[in-house]
Amino acid sequence: MKLLAILVFSTLISPAVLGDVGVLGYVFAVLLLVLARPLAVEIALVRSGLERWERLTAAWFGPKGFASVLYGLLVLGSDVPDSDRLFHVIVVAVVLSIIAHSSTDVPIADAFARRADHDERPQPVLRH
Repeated sequence: MKLLAILVFSTLISPAVLGDVGVLGYVFAVLLLVLARPLAVEIALVRSGLERWERLTAAWFGPKGFASVLYGLLVLGSDVPDSDRLFHVIVVAVVLSIIAHSSTDVPIADAFARRADHDERPQPVLRH
């Protein structure tokens, strides 16, 4: 069912849908991506014991995924006023999320690898 929902959602993405949102829709989607979701995750992880870098990474990458697709399809199929417009904003948010996260996953993973390499190296002992 998940695959079917993702296939249906992806077939509804078009340049017309992306162009129908307007500037405010894009601003809203960007704010969701860079402010609302990361801030909520960061707050949830404050007392987790994770290092700040790990919390920031978790805040940037998650949670996301199938729920947005499902909510978008539910909105589209509902009798909510302006459901088409709401769906278009959800599409923009999902597309921007895919672009942002898929273009930053490798550099962030590389940074984690460099940090792990640095942490594993023996530290010099200072003698007085």
